[in-house]
Amino acid sequence: MKVKKIIRTACVAITAIVTLALTGCKKEVWLTDFDAAKKQAQKQDKNIFLVFSGDDWDQTSEAFKKSVTETTEFVEKMSKDYVFVNIDFSQTEYAKTDIDESASKKQKKEAEKIVAMYEKKENLAKVYAIQQYPSLYITTYEGYVLANVSSLSSASGVEEFFEGLEEYKESISEASYAIHLVRSSTGSERASAISELYNSTPSEFLGPLVDLVREVPSLDPQNETGVVGDMLLFAAYFDSAELVRDDVNAASKCFEDITASEFLTDDQKQNAYYMAAYVLTFTEEPDYEKIEEFLQKAYDIDPEGEHAEDLMNALEATRSMASQMAE
Repeated sequence: MKVKKIIRTACVAITAIVTLALTGCKKEVWLTDFDAAKKQAQKQDKNIFLVFSGDDWDQTSEAFKKSVTETTEFVEKMSKDYVFVNIDFSQTEYAKTDIDESASKKQKKEAEKIVAMYEKKENLAKVYAIQQYPSLYITTYEGYVLANVSSLSSASGVEEFFEGLEEYKESISEASYAIHLVRSSTGSERASAISELYNSTPSEFLGPLVDLVREVPSLDPQNETGVVGDMLLFAAYFDSAELVRDDVNAASKCFEDITASEFLTDDQKQNAYYMAAYVLTFTEEPDYEKIEEFLQKAYDIDPEGEHAEDLMNALEATRSMASQMAE
C-alpha cells in the first residue's frame, strides 16, 4: 500500500510539474533576439514563427497573444515545428531612455543599452517591411519569409488561428521547396535557384534575401544564368536605402559602382545611372553638376528608347535648377 501511495503521489506531482511547465512556458519559449532564434532554429531544423508587436500601445497585440500565442494549445502544437520570436516595441520600456543629464552612470548605461536594442529592432522591422502591429511571419531558420500571416492576428482564439493557418500550407510548402533548392545546390545552379527564389518572393519581403543575392556574382562569374545584373541592381537598391539618410553620396555610389559591370543590360545600366542621380537630390544642397552627369549618361545609353523623353525632361529640369541656384 505504501508503495502504491508513493507512486500515486509521485504521479500527481509529475502531472503538476508538467502542467506548470506547459502553463509557464508561454513566456519562456518566446525569444526576443532574432539572431539567437535563427541559430536555435537551425540547430533544431525548425522554421521560425516571428511576431512584431506593440503590447502597451497598439490595442491588438496583447489581446492576440492572450487568446492565441500564449495558450498551451498553441505552444504545444507549434513548438514541434517552430522556434518562437517576439520583437516587441514597448513604449514603457523605451521611456526609460528619457533621462536627465544628472542621471547616474548606471542609468545612462541602461538607457544606452535600450537605445541600441531598439535600433536593432527597428532595423529588423525595416527588413521585414512592417506595416501593421502585430505582424506575423513564418520564416526559415535563415530568416527568409515563407508566409506573412498577419491577417491571422484577428483570430478570436487558437482554433480560429489554426483554421486560418491551413490556408497558407500550400504557399509555405512551395516557398520551402524553393529554399530547399538553394540550400542543396552549388555554383551556377545555386545562383539560378537564388534567382528563382528572388523572383517568386513578394517585393516587400526581398530584404531578408539580400545576403543570398550578394552571392550570385561569385557563384556565376561568367553570368551563365543571365541573372547577375538583376542581383547587382537589387543589392544596390538595398544598400542605397540603408545609406541615404546619413550619406547621400555613398548611397548614390552604390548605383554608380555597378555600372562598371559588363553583365548589366542597357536598361539596367540606365536604371542605375538614373538612380545614382535621383539619390543625390535627397539633400538641401544637391550637387547639380553630378546629377546632370549621371542623367546624361543614362540618356546616352539609349537616346531613342522608351525612357529617353523622361530623362531629357529630368536633364532640362536639373539644368534649370542649377542655373537658378547660380543666380
